Amino acid sequence: MTIKSNTPDRLYHYTDQNGLIGILDSKSMRATHLFYQNDASEFKHGEEVFYRVIETVKARNNATSNGDIVADIKSRIATYNNPVFTTSFSESEKSLNQYRGYSKSKPGFSIGFDIEKIKSHAESLNFQCKIAKCLYNDREQEDFAEKMIAEHIPHDSEISQDAINRIAAIISTYSSVMKHESFHEEKEWRLIYDCLNPVRKFYHIRAGESFLIPFLAVPIITNEVIKSITIGPTPHPDLAYISTKELLSKHGIFNGKLNECIRKSNLPYRNW
Repeated sequence: MTIKSNTPDRLYHYTDQNGLIGILDSKSMRATHLFYQNDASEFKHGEEVFYRVIETVKARNNATSNGDIVADIKSRIATYNNPVFTTSFSESEKSLNQYRGYSKSKPGFSIGFDIEKIKSHAESLNFQCKIAKCLYNDREQEDFAEKMIAEHIPHDSEISQDAINRIAAIISTYSSVMKHESFHEEKEWRLIYDCLNPVRKFYHIRAGESFLIPFLAVPIITNEVIKSITIGPTPHPDLAYISTKELLSKHGIFNGKLNECIRKSNLPYRNW
């Protein structure tokens, strides 16, 4: 499912130098386990929106439950054995905050991707994959949550255990697209993957700052899905441009169009 059907032709993934080299060398993109991402509060925010809406719809439908429905859903999510993984993109090609956040005060890149082609190729490899635009407005978030769970909350009868399981799966998948309004400048979209058995071979674990981090290495056809590379702020933009061209040329990206597809951000930011 796509939250909004008008997916942009190009979305941008921010990363540092090692990230760009890793994507090109491995011909894959990382999708990180939802619970191990940088800001754990993101998922909690979306959860709380869902829980408020569940209570509202339950009362409106005069539905009943055997016990505390929110507690039951939280318990189900805690034991959910189908983890969710996401990769983040932005509508903004040259976002200073994104460069700061993802390249950790070092020169970075925003990579322009054809996200529909990434999704299509992933699905051909048996990934269950969704494109979702992040929502920052309270009203939009509540409307979306209600749309997702309303059909699972009956009128004038008890909410079944199967319905609770389905709602828990929905919350696990979509809570990550509901973000606090203070992040609206990110203009974020997410590719959301379920890690079912057909794609377990793409499951990996890497070292993190505080714990090991599970991720999926999702294969991509680099010379089809990468549409542009924008170089972030650097004290040596000309040298950065030349070496980036060499890297992309080595991997056969932008054949004959290197000058057109590799750009400098020219943002007035200094971290050196």
